[in-house]
Amino acid sequence: MITQAPNIVKDIEQVAQDLLKQPQPGWLKEIRQKSFNRFLELGIPTTKDEEWKYTNLAAVAKSEFSLSTKDKDVD
Repeated sequence: MITQAPNIVKDIEQVAQDLLKQPQPGWLKEIRQKSFNRFLELGIPTTKDEEWKYTNLAAVAKSEFSLSTKDKDVD
């Protein structure tokens, strides 16, 4: 279970659940489900992870995430 940055994990979990409910090809749904399961397993990267050593994720942890709707324009 992931205990770090519970708000961002909760937001990502909700987005993943909503995304998996949308119509999509089976192969894509499988990839998304595996990716989300891997995220739950590994958690959010920290400075203890070599590849993320110099990356500050504090601003990301303060953000709220949601799926965009079809009505929104993409820039």
